[in-house]
Amino acid sequence: MAVSTIDALYNGGSEKVTATSTGISVTGTVTATTLQTTAGGTVTTASGNDLNIVYPAGRSLFIKEGSETHVTVNNVGSVGIGTGSPSSYYANHLVVDTGSNAQSGITIVSETNKQGMFAFADGTSGDQRYRGAIDYNHANDSMAFLVTGAERMRIDSVGNLF
Repeated sequence: MAVSTIDALYNGGSEKVTATSTGISVTGTVTATTLQTTAGGTVTTASGNDLNIVYPAGRSLFIKEGSETHVTVNNVGSVGIGTGSPSSYYANHLVVDTGSNAQSGITIVSETNKQGMFAFADGTSGDQRYRGAIDYNHANDSMAFLVTGAERMRIDSVGNLF
């Protein structure tokens, strides 16, 4: 029995699917009920292109490991890390559920001579970008609290309050 191979599929004279040494190359849109990769598989885009994940209105996007949800983007744009239901919380645009570990939370990394900040903004220019803030300065190990765009309180490296 002879075995034949197909190196490419065409539609309307245009090559749409090509066999490569590592799999297949598709030109156009792939529509599938399920897209599954083998263990450790990846989905990538051509260099310099964005990867867009589009899901139907009213639905949510989940990134899971087995049945455990790691990241959720729900149908109103709320993001949950470590939770499948970010909208259940009062301040719910970004919810981080750190679980039950004794040393869990959020880490902001800054260089030794730089600052790390939580900023509360009501605009995108001037001090609207940081109307309220908690600012840690690694250069002098101080923490400042900003209100109405200005520093109102500072704790220095030995605990003095200014």
